[in-house]
Amino acid sequence: MRNKHLIRSLVCLFLVLLLKPSSLNAEVTGQRVYDEADILSEEEEIRLEQLCISYAEETHMDFVILTTEDAQSKTSEAFADDFYDEGGFGYNKPQGDGVLFLIDMDNREICISTCGEAIYYMTDQRIDEVLEAVYKSVSVGDYGAGCKTFLQKTAAFLKSDPYARPTLKQRMLASLKRSPFYIAIAAVVAWIYASSLKRSRAYKNTTNYTTYQDRGNFHLVQREDFFLRETTTTRRIVTDTGRGSSGGGHSGGSSTHVSSGGVTHGGGSMKF
Repeated sequence: MRNKHLIRSLVCLFLVLLLKPSSLNAEVTGQRVYDEADILSEEEEIRLEQLCISYAEETHMDFVILTTEDAQSKTSEAFADDFYDEGGFGYNKPQGDGVLFLIDMDNREICISTCGEAIYYMTDQRIDEVLEAVYKSVSVGDYGAGCKTFLQKTAAFLKSDPYARPTLKQRMLASLKRSPFYIAIAAVVAWIYASSLKRSRAYKNTTNYTTYQDRGNFHLVQREDFFLRETTTTRRIVTDTGRGSSGGGHSGGSSTHVSSGGVTHGGGSMKF
C-alpha cells in the first residue's frame, strides 16, 4: 500500500514536469486522485490524474476523485464537501470552481460535490444523469471505468452548457443588437393603433339611449328588486413543496447546501 502511494506521487511529479511551462497553472497541479479505499489500479490512477488535469485546463474547473472505506460517521455528501473544502481545491481559488467525485465504500454510495461556478453548470438533472451513467460500472465493481465516465460526462456538460450565464457586457451587446428590431415593432404597432383610432373618430356613432325612447308614451310605473339566491365558490390553493432551486428560473436548476465549513455546495448521491 505504501509503495503504491509512493509510485503514484512520483508519477504525478513526472506528469507535472512534462507539462510546458506556458500551460502550467497552479490551479491544476498536484494530486487530484485520492484512492484511500485502494480500489483502483496504479494504471487507472495515472490515467485518471492525466484526465483531471486535461479537463481542468479545458473547462477551467477543478476535478477531484476520491475513494474511501471510512466516511468517519459522515454522510457521503458531508464527507465529499469537507474533503473539498479542507483540501483547498478549486480552479480559480481555494474552495473555488470545481467538482469532486466520491466512491464511498463505507456508505455504499457514489456522490458528486460541486462548488463555485460548477454549481450552476451541473444542474440537478445533469448530476442525476452522470450518477446513473457511473452506476452502471460501479455497481459491477469496475470503479476505474466509473471514474472515467464521471470525468468524461461532467467535462462534456461543462464545455457545452446551454444555460451558461452571459456576462453583463454580453447582455448589453445582445440588447443593443435587438433594439432596432424592437423599435421597428413598436413603431408599426403605434401606427396601426393611431390609424384605427383616427378611423373610429371619423365614423363616430351618435346613437344613444334617447334614439329609441318614445318620449310621449314612456312612463315608469314601478320598480321592484327580488333576492333569489346566494352562491359561494371555494377552491384549494396548492403550493409547491418540492426541493428548492437556485438555477436562475429554469427547470434545470441546482439545489444547494452549506458544508460544515460554511461553503456553499451543490451535488447529489446514489446508492450502489
